[in-house]
Amino acid sequence: MTKGDERELRLKISLIGATPPIWRRVVVREAITLADLHRTIQVAMGWLDCHLYEFEVKGKRYTTIDPDTPDDALASDAVTLRDLRLRRRDTKFRYDYDFGDNWRHWIEVERIDPIDPDATYPRCLAGRRACPPEDSGGLYGYARILDIVSDPQHPEHDEFAEWLPPGFDAAHFDLQEVNALLSQAFGESATRAVVSLQDVVIAMSDQGQEWESFLDPNSGEIITVTDEDLMALETSDPDLLFDWQREMLPRIREVVETGRCLRLPDSFEIHEWAIMERFCHSLDESSARGELLDSIHGGGAFRVFRRTLDRLELREQWYAYRQDEFEQMAREWLEANRIPYT
Repeated sequence: MTKGDERELRLKISLIGATPPIWRRVVVREAITLADLHRTIQVAMGWLDCHLYEFEVKGKRYTTIDPDTPDDALASDAVTLRDLRLRRRDTKFRYDYDFGDNWRHWIEVERIDPIDPDATYPRCLAGRRACPPEDSGGLYGYARILDIVSDPQHPEHDEFAEWLPPGFDAAHFDLQEVNALLSQAFGESATRAVVSLQDVVIAMSDQGQEWESFLDPNSGEIITVTDEDLMALETSDPDLLFDWQREMLPRIREVVETGRCLRLPDSFEIHEWAIMERFCHSLDESSARGELLDSIHGGGAFRVFRRTLDRLELREQWYAYRQDEFEQMAREWLEANRIPYT
């Protein structure tokens, strides 16, 4: 998928059954996971993320997986909004939070548009009324609390007035505050480009000893810097360089010296020999496993390994295994650096 194909979703989040209505309108990237949408909802609505949650989309349930998670639930951090194919206007799905108070929300897809390269994601566009305080007893309990604190003569008035957060105003909504909290919660990832996972995989698998690859997290561009580029950067006389080298110098300097671009794992960090060894141990056939393990020990291990793969007709199986390993490494690296990807 190219950057021109990236999309944003405008979502309306409504607390089901709330009267008067309590809602938020947010814009998110289609490439975010449901786990990140959960974080967005928590911040935009004003929840404190101290209870369990669950999405229900097209008959399937998504949540954070732990030992007590129901068997039919799927991992919310493993599926993106794009994976859900929410292509049609007015698609609606549910988000439940705090199974004791049972706060249920409708998530309505109002619009699907191309990504705005100058915009911040996620962001809130509008909203109405304050979020109920945590542990306020659901819709009925919250309505009862509001009735009590609105009546100074009620015998429980002082108790609940003190229990509510200081300065709580049920009618209050501050758009600027919500967006500041979203920016704080998502940090740099709010403005970073969505990167192609496969582009990162290709760059990592092509790493060599005479060049390194860097990722510009703001543009999503992958830049290769060779030893020759570094030598050109260090030259004391730019006139000795070719015209194309002089043209490239500002970009190479930006990549190497500013610290804004992130260096991808190199061949030493990837350690492909270890991947080969794991592949050998993954084979069910003991004789093939033994032959391949023998091939990676001794001189010319990579060459002998490839020849053994061909003789055992395992080359395609090896490349599929290797692709899976590199994809996993790329995912871990992107997630560790909080870079959205697709």
